[in-house]
Amino acid sequence: MRWGVVSTVAEPPELLAAHAAHYVTMGVSEIRYYLDRSDPRINELLGRVPQVHLIGADEAFYTDIVGVRRKPAALNRKQRFNAEHAVRTMEVDWLLHVDADEFLAAEEFAGLLSALPDDIDSLHIPNGERVWLRDAPVDTIFDGALLWQVPGPPRAARRLLGDELALFTDRGFCGHALGKSVTRTGRGLSLGLHGPRREPPARIAESREAKICHFDGLTRAHWCAKLMRYAAQGMYKDGSRAQSFRARQIAEVTEAGGDGAAALALHDKLRVLGPELADALRQAGCLEPMPCDPARATAALFGGSVDLRPEAFDRSVGLSSPD
Repeated sequence: MRWGVVSTVAEPPELLAAHAAHYVTMGVSEIRYYLDRSDPRINELLGRVPQVHLIGADEAFYTDIVGVRRKPAALNRKQRFNAEHAVRTMEVDWLLHVDADEFLAAEEFAGLLSALPDDIDSLHIPNGERVWLRDAPVDTIFDGALLWQVPGPPRAARRLLGDELALFTDRGFCGHALGKSVTRTGRGLSLGLHGPRREPPARIAESREAKICHFDGLTRAHWCAKLMRYAAQGMYKDGSRAQSFRARQIAEVTEAGGDGAAALALHDKLRVLGPELADALRQAGCLEPMPCDPARATAALFGGSVDLRPEAFDRSVGLSSPD
């Protein structure tokens, strides 16, 4: 059973190295990275990993290979075009579409896929979200614990999380809660961002064994920079209920002065759990130890050539690490 990973990326080489090392450790047959921007360091690190296939997703790729008039500006359109190209050209039986900050956790993933009935076209995998634990040591960008959304009505989340965390998050999450899917190739299915597209209809099963670990914000500075970028771009102003928590985060930072200090303060309120809340979430089944270890996989594949310390990651993306 051959399974593959496809991702559209513009992340620093060290994160892609960790991403690749993690999936290689899991037994992936091929990883296809569509590079939204070139970086010689990516080729230096990943060019010697046989499972990795790098494609420069430049203007010529979209016009000559994909067949559109110009390279799309919107990330989600690039992802869809790239996923469609991958599902046509990768020689795998199953294809997992993830972002560079999403890491699969599963025991014997190929065996899990092999055991699925033949009439199942796609397996939906739920996602948790990484949080930090107050006073716990932070050695790499992958430390922390995995948070699951608080189930039930909003009042249940408010009772468990507290008014502030419930106001500024989606039942504890700052990112998406849509999960990701691994889908059979060769059945004419189109891949969306989180699962097969509607036409033709796919037969989808829900995974109880596998999970996606979403590292939404690799460091404090990285999370804050994303939020400040959303604010500067005027995003999440449409009032949609699904993203109202993000709009409230932006408003909170803007009204507090719109600077990095305000964003850092909000990050620590929402992303760093004190011991009392962490215990309550564990008892409710909403918090678990991180079930994957990309840092260990990276060290095993690349030795000491990849620095995953938070301050090193911040430097790689041009950020100043906060005190």
